[in-house]
Amino acid sequence: MKYKRILLKVSGGALSGDKDFGFDKASLDRITDEIIKASKAGIEVAVLVGRR
Repeated sequence: MKYKRILLKVSGGALSGDKDFGFDKASLDRITDEIIKASKAGIEVAVLVGRR
């Protein structure tokens, strides 16, 4: 495993997908799936959420 810990910065634009505001479920599902995979691989994940 290359990294023990990662910091994931998620922008508001990534969370809203193609929408002008709010959350896009497909985008949230994709991001959370990746976080879960990393966590199950033994990587500590910190998430920083920005805004648009």
